[in-house]
Order: sequence, then structure tokens, then C-alpha cells
Amino acid sequence: MSDKVIPANIITGFLGVGKTTTVRHLLATKPEGETWAVLVNEFGDVGIDGAMLADQGALVREVPGGCMCCVNGLPMQIGLNMLLSQKPDRLLIEPSGLGHPDEIISILRGEFYQPLLELRASITLVDPRKLTQSKYLENDIFRKQALISDVLVAAKTDLCTPEDLERFEKWKRQVDASTGREAISAQISQGNLDPSLLNHMAAEQARQEHAPLQHQGVLSVMDLPSASVKEIVRKQRSESGYHACGWIFPDSYQFDPVQVLSLLYGLGAIRAKAVLHTSESWLSINAEDGVITTSSLAEGQTSRLEIIHDTHLDWQAIETQLIAATQSKRSSNEDL
Repeated sequence: MSDKVIPANIITGFLGVGKTTTVRHLLATKPEGETWAVLVNEFGDVGIDGAMLADQGALVREVPGGCMCCVNGLPMQIGLNMLLSQKPDRLLIEPSGLGHPDEIISILRGEFYQPLLELRASITLVDPRKLTQSKYLENDIFRKQALISDVLVAAKTDLCTPEDLERFEKWKRQVDASTGREAISAQISQGNLDPSLLNHMAAEQARQEHAPLQHQGVLSVMDLPSASVKEIVRKQRSESGYHACGWIFPDSYQFDPVQVLSLLYGLGAIRAKAVLHTSESWLSINAEDGVITTSSLAEGQTSRLEIIHDTHLDWQAIETQLIAATQSKRSSNEDL
């Protein structure tokens, strides 16, 4: 590993707040000539975010499935060691929206990583529209995300009302009062976070060691297919009142994006993400609270889709609809 100390930032926030979009923006605006690394963790098990970040020129490692710090932090440390061995100029850590940020900080401040990493601002994204909902305000992980933050960011402000933003500022003052320090405040839309915020130093008041929470998770680091699969792979997870199901598709499948988008619109999912091979291009899909955005991606990813819901859906029925929205290249060629 390099002798230099690598600046590291945590970019956290609850499900669907726009963490990956923000990380993509930061990578697109990084200083020319620098190599940045991203350790990304997802609630589900099929690894969508890593595919979305792969075309940004960053070093990316994924820790799929639950919280990266579960099982004594082993999944996180494996991915982190792989990235640090490549000597990046900066490290960004994007935990799952249901991950435990305080335990991640404890690992980064541990005896092994302290000489290698300089922990800078922990940045928490918050959707101000959610601050009227008790399922967010009363959620222990949501509260911890706020309490560890050096920068509190009102995200998706293009969708917010003035009342939403006023509510965010009032809530932030409450967070400041509970921590005894004043976090930096910012407002963004479309993930356009000011990169200079990364360089604020982490406040020591927020870096107190926490007792282990003794929670457990499924060790699923680096166990996803790294190349193509021959059959559809489906992975399911239920935790903390949320249910996720993800699919990885063979290379032979091409998707009709109109059919897939119609399916996602009708599900009412808390979060849905996809990287899909269509007949014309590779497409990324983000869906949250009925709002769906799409963008094109570079070629080379494996098609995969994931849905997160607060009720258990009929995953087999959804899989049947997804298959109906695809065709194989082989059958398409035989029809010519």
C-alpha cells in the first residue's frame, strides 16, 4: 500500500435519497489526473450501484447485501483493502440506506486504517419531503445518519416546496442541538454537490467510539457473478421492515424499456434500480416514490434489476413480467 494518507468521505442517506447520483456527480467533477475509489454497499444482493458507477473512470468495489459492517466488518474490510492496494487519491464510501454509519466510522478509525486514511467530512443526504413521516424520523438508522454527519444536505430540492426546505432547516437545528455542534448545511438537486464540501475535516465530537450493536447480517461480499450468467439469478432479502428482490440476466436478453418502465410505475416501490441492455443501448433506471429517471451507460455491464418495497410482493409474478419484457438475441436472429 501507498505511504500517503488517503482522504476518505462517507456519503450516506436513507433509501432513495440520491446517493449514487451524487457520487456520480462527484466523480465527474474530480480533479483531472486523480484516481478516486468508491466502496459501495447496497441493501439488496445484485449490485446495481456498482454498475452505474463503472463508467465514471473510478475504482469500484461492491459489498452487496445488507450492511457492509456486519459480520465483524469483514465484507467492508475485504473491499476496502482491495481498493487501497491500488493507491487511489481519494476514497468515497457509499453505505446502504439501511447501513450503520457509526460502525463504519469505528472501522475507519481503527488501528489498521488510521495510518492509511484521513477521515474527512461525513455527508448525509436527506429528502426534506420525508421529514413529515414518522417511519423516517423514528428510524434508528436515519437518526444515526444525521448524528454522524459533518455536512447535512437537503437533496432533491427541485421537487421540494418552500415549506419542505423550512422544515429541513428546523430539523437540522434540532440535530445540531442534540450533537452539540453545528453541521454544515447545503441544498442540492440532481446530485450536484459542491466537491469542496468533501475537504472539510471530520468533527472530533462526532467521532466517539460506539459500543457494538451486536447486529448480524449475511456475509455476501464479492459473491456475485463477475461475468455473464447462463440462467436468470434471483436474490431476495428482508430486513428492518423492508423487502428486496433483485435479478441478474444472461447476456442473451435484451429489454423493451417501455415495458420495464410500465411495470415499475405500477409497483409503488420505495426504490427500484436497474442497468439493462436494450436493443439500442445500455440503460440505467432509478425509480423512487413514483418518479423514474433514465440515462444511458457505456456498454459492458451485466443486466440487473432490483426492487425494494415495504411489503412482500409476488416476486415470481414480477419475474414473469420481466421475462415477457425481454427477448434473446438468439431467437431474434432466428426470426430474420
